[in-house]
Amino acid sequence: MRLITRQLTYALLIAAAFSFRGAITEAQTIWTGPDLIISQGSNAGGTVVDTLLPGVEITRGDRGIFINPSQPNQCSNGGCLNGTDSPTGLLFAFSNHGTIASNPTIPYGTASNHASYFFDVFFQSLDQSPGGILTAGPLAGVGKIPGATPTDDIYFDIEVTHWGAGVSGTGSGNSAFTYRRSTSGDIEPPPLPENFAWDSNQSGDWTVSGNWTPLGGPPGVPIVQNPTNHTALFGDVIESDQTVFTNTAVSVRAITFDNTNTYAIAGTGSVNFTQNTASGAPPTAVSVAQGNHQFQAIVQLLTNTTANIATSSTLEFNNRLFLNGHTLTKTGAGTLAINNSVLTGGGTLNCAEGTCGGTGTISGDLNNEGGTISPGNSPVGLSSEGTLPVVPEPATWMLLAIGCAGCLGFRRRRPS
Repeated sequence: MRLITRQLTYALLIAAAFSFRGAITEAQTIWTGPDLIISQGSNAGGTVVDTLLPGVEITRGDRGIFINPSQPNQCSNGGCLNGTDSPTGLLFAFSNHGTIASNPTIPYGTASNHASYFFDVFFQSLDQSPGGILTAGPLAGVGKIPGATPTDDIYFDIEVTHWGAGVSGTGSGNSAFTYRRSTSGDIEPPPLPENFAWDSNQSGDWTVSGNWTPLGGPPGVPIVQNPTNHTALFGDVIESDQTVFTNTAVSVRAITFDNTNTYAIAGTGSVNFTQNTASGAPPTAVSVAQGNHQFQAIVQLLTNTTANIATSSTLEFNNRLFLNGHTLTKTGAGTLAINNSVLTGGGTLNCAEGTCGGTGTISGDLNNEGGTISPGNSPVGLSSEGTLPVVPEPATWMLLAIGCAGCLGFRRRRPS
């Protein structure tokens, strides 16, 4: 009887062990920690490495494709050939793509639905090079680290937002890329940059991260964490007049122009000036250190803003300027030129220093606290007689009427 009981106990233990082992084998790990943004510029192959696990890394090399630099064979087939490869130890599934079978739409943040997706090497999971696909916008999907541990596969969310053009697989590929992914949550991601500088000596798209330095941009777009704390510098990188365009809304705390060549900020989107949420943060501002620059895109003030323009410099607003009930204060000895409608929404344009002029219309209050309202019909002329009509609030109309009546009375008392 004792022998039978002992054998039965061993049998139950063995069965339990196999049952437990099977449960672990089928377990999966889903990374849902804070997003991490990884970005590398052009001609910088392999300088930015995303370490997911020891031995599992991602970067884009000089051959123009994703590789795992921590492994002797950096790509899944060892040859790192465009269209057939993936970083060693990684598979991917992307929205509406795949050579095994086409995936459904994969919204960012759905790694937990991995069982419904088809995984393949990086390029085959896309059917083609990412550059052609990203013309329609960012591409979301799910990454997989198969056999990350003896018992688990790991799944994480990923969204590729930029892929620099280049000839992959030839050694002359463009190494620029940007993506965001979810993390394990075990470590806190490094702080993201907040101060960016335009880094292209030509016209280009504001929303392309490769046009900015440091990596981690572009500034002011919704995908980037804390865009309302961002600043943008348009500095000495350009050697001739250039246009930076955005067809979506971008939000920044401050913009600085610092070049004798002209930057024109254009596009069908808008530039929104926001308030920094950090305690003791500097005020919202647009500054011109040197040169003549212009906004051709719509500008929205979402908080009180200062426009500081240096001597012999000009800042032009050539599209609509929405104050949204806030105050735009002009400081500095330079010129602020408004060449379209200023829709104040109860806000105020305050000319504290320098010259305020233009060929547009202000629908609201214009205060002159020490600056110069430029008269005449010049391109920077400001006049209530037609060059820049000022449409005052009712209280201001009353003051003007009283002043005119006083002038008429004074004229009547003069001797003939």
